[in-house]
Amino acid sequence: MMIARKKHSKVVRSAHMRKDAPRIKKEYHPKKWLFVFLVVLFIGSVAYIFFCSRFVDITQIDVKGTQRVDRNAMIANVRESISGNIMGCMKKSNFFFLQKAQIIEKIREDQRIKDVRIQKHFPNMITITVEEHAVLPVWCIGDMSGNCFVLVDGCVSQQTDLNSALIQQNDHFIIVDRARDHVEIGQCVIAQDDLEKIAYLGKELIYVLNVGVTQPYFIDARGSREARFVTDESWNILISLAQNEEETLDMAQLFIKKTALPVSRNDLSYVDLRFAEKIFYKIKDGVETKEELSDEEKSEKENDANMEKKINDAHD
Repeated sequence: MMIARKKHSKVVRSAHMRKDAPRIKKEYHPKKWLFVFLVVLFIGSVAYIFFCSRFVDITQIDVKGTQRVDRNAMIANVRESISGNIMGCMKKSNFFFLQKAQIIEKIREDQRIKDVRIQKHFPNMITITVEEHAVLPVWCIGDMSGNCFVLVDGCVSQQTDLNSALIQQNDHFIIVDRARDHVEIGQCVIAQDDLEKIAYLGKELIYVLNVGVTQPYFIDARGSREARFVTDESWNILISLAQNEEETLDMAQLFIKKTALPVSRNDLSYVDLRFAEKIFYKIKDGVETKEELSDEEKSEKENDANMEKKINDAHD
């Protein structure tokens, strides 16, 4: 006779054993919490230093490149533009959040400033390097009451008004282009070398010919590389931009020394300096007169040119 016995399942026994088993208590480690506290404290300290501390406030401003612009006035202007807070304790003068574009825009409100660069030096200094306009070339179409533009490297940069602060606050010279009826922004209308020759001769001919040269200067024929100056005695000076400017000045000097005008200079119509070794001039209501250099003058001019070349070579 067999007796059946009830078997307890392992699952029940296992559950029973788990129920009766003692619970393991979690241990708290003071060093672990101290480490977490120190990490949080470190991050908070760094954040405070970078966002709110005076340690990273811009307190030193160095300005370079100013000539006509007052350096101290510019520094005061920059300090004003970075005063105040961005948010909470974060200041506009914070090294990491300094708005360089905003400062540049503020500085360039002065129309004498051509370019601005800003360099930051950790933790509290910036260097501002400015470039002022030297001599501003202005290109007008037809006459000075027409469309006028600022040139950069001989190319049209921006339209301007001759009464604007940009023109009035900067040394400039005006060229009237009578060969075109319009130009486009970005269009190159004259070689930079030719532009520099016009500016140079416009000033130097005053001393050589002992006469005032008025503005504007004129370009009468497109692509001819010739320019015309008007004197305060109402006669014209014609020059070639293909000719070396010093050679043009030599011809002007020879005209003064060599030519005996039958009437006063006010009766001159023009003096033509476009041709080497030949000087043309015309009296009003008269015929054009040509003066040629003698062999002695040609030799003297050649010797002077050779001597100048030697001097320049020695300097180089």
